[in-house]
Amino acid sequence: MVAGYILLALPGVFLPILDAGEIPGISLVFFGFICATGSGLAFGMELLGVEYPVLPMTLTTIHGQQFIRGTIFAGVVISAPITTVGVIALGLGSSISSVEVILVALTSVVLCMYSVTLACAIGMGVSYYEFRVVPLPFTGTAVHAEGGRESFIRLGAVVILLALVCLPIFGGYLSVISGPVATVLDTSIVVVRLCSLVLTTILAATISVPTYRLAVKLFNQYSIP
Repeated sequence: MVAGYILLALPGVFLPILDAGEIPGISLVFFGFICATGSGLAFGMELLGVEYPVLPMTLTTIHGQQFIRGTIFAGVVISAPITTVGVIALGLGSSISSVEVILVALTSVVLCMYSVTLACAIGMGVSYYEFRVVPLPFTGTAVHAEGGRESFIRLGAVVILLALVCLPIFGGYLSVISGPVATVLDTSIVVVRLCSLVLTTILAATISVPTYRLAVKLFNQYSIP
């Protein structure tokens, strides 16, 4: 299901390439955003569903810090290499410098960490009895997942809150925004882009701390009626 949402977002990476005739920086940024979104939805939003069959035992044997840290670690370990390789591969066909490409990749990895942490906090809001057996398309297996409108609301919350943190980097790599900003500040567009990377990284890392604490608190307080 997560893969389907990711496929729907891929045109955001490739349409600017077709329009510009080359790979613009915004394509690298949007690819990183897609990877971060996928990481959060795949790991954070599904953390209770994956544990559903043994959730009562999990709640009594594992502390929230261990559980949430393990989920974040798994999400970052898997998503970081994919994100980094993808951004660098796109960067090979881009006009931006190799240093900037690496910085975009690093920022994208931090966004993956933030997205998983955010999704963990939001995913912990699902009640035990709201889970349903949902068959996976094109497979013979089924998983426990939240059904109904609430699942889409939570999904949308993850995407929106992640997008808000990404506003600086999107603004830095959209020429209609970075150009006027560079003119006002009397600096180059490259400096504006680099500043947007730093600001986005700081925002994501800073907000991840209270978000992580909230996820741990919700896990420790989670109860099965």
